Amino acid sequence: MCNTKTQEEYKAITPVIAYQIMDNNKELKNLVHNRKVLYAEGYFVIADGRYVFLDGDGYHLTQAAKNNMADSIIGIVEEKQKRYPDRYFNYVFYGLPNNQFIKAYKIDEDGKNNIIQLLREDNPIVDGNNETLRYFDVKAEKELVSMIGNPNITLCDCLIKLFKWRAWNTSIYVENTLLNRNYYSKILNNKYNDMGVKVLLALCVGLRLNKGLTEKMFTKSKYNLDPYKPQHSAYLHILENTPYLSIEEFNDILTEWGYAPLGSAFRENNK
Repeated sequence: MCNTKTQEEYKAITPVIAYQIMDNNKELKNLVHNRKVLYAEGYFVIADGRYVFLDGDGYHLTQAAKNNMADSIIGIVEEKQKRYPDRYFNYVFYGLPNNQFIKAYKIDEDGKNNIIQLLREDNPIVDGNNETLRYFDVKAEKELVSMIGNPNITLCDCLIKLFKWRAWNTSIYVENTLLNRNYYSKILNNKYNDMGVKVLLALCVGLRLNKGLTEKMFTKSKYNLDPYKPQHSAYLHILENTPYLSIEEFNDILTEWGYAPLGSAFRENNK
C-alpha cells in the first residue's frame, strides 16, 4: 500500500513518548535495540546514512529523509480517542482521567509495512553501526580507548581530551551537562578524578558518548554502572536504545521513570 502522507502529517514525538510506544510494540522495540531503526529529531528513522547523520548534537534527519518520509521513517500519528485503553492496547494515551477524548499516539499502519519488510530482509545498507553513523572516526575512538586502558592516564586526562575534541569551553560545558561550572576547572586541573556516578554520567551524556564508551570511561572511575541496580539499569537502557540524547532529553526520560535527573541544576550533591 502506497503511503501518501506529507511531512506535515507525521508527528514528531518526545523521547518519553518514543519509549512508551516501544514498550507497546515489541517489533519496533527489537528494531531499535538491533540498531535497524534510530530515534532522531522526534522520529523513528531507518538506520541508513542516506536518512540520518550524527554530529555534536546527536542524530539528525538528512534532507533526503525529510523529503521522503514515507520511505525513511516509521511514522507516528496523533489521534483523539475515547479513553478505552483495554480496547486500544497499541496506543499511548495522554490526558486527565475525566477527559472524554484524549490524545493517542500510535504507529502509522499505512506506512509501516513496507519499511518493516525492508528491515526484515536484513538489507546490508541498513546498519546502525556503520561508519557514517559513528560519532568518532575509528582512529579517534581507538585513541580514546587506548588512553582509558593506560593506567598512567587519569580520568580527567581522558575528559580533557574529549573537551578538546568537542571544542568545549565553560559555557558549552554547563549547557551540555547542567553541572556546576566549578567542576570544569577541577577537571582541567586534574583534580576531580574521584567524581561520583551522576557527575561522570552527566559528562558522558553531554559529550554524546554511546553506551560502550560510557562504560569504558567508568573503568577509569572508582565507581561503575551496575545493571542490577534499578537506576543504573535505567541509565544503561537509555544509552543502549536512544544514544546521543541531549542531557535535557535524557533527564525527561529519567523523570518519567521516577528517577532523579542529572546535573547540578537539579540537586546540590551529584555524588
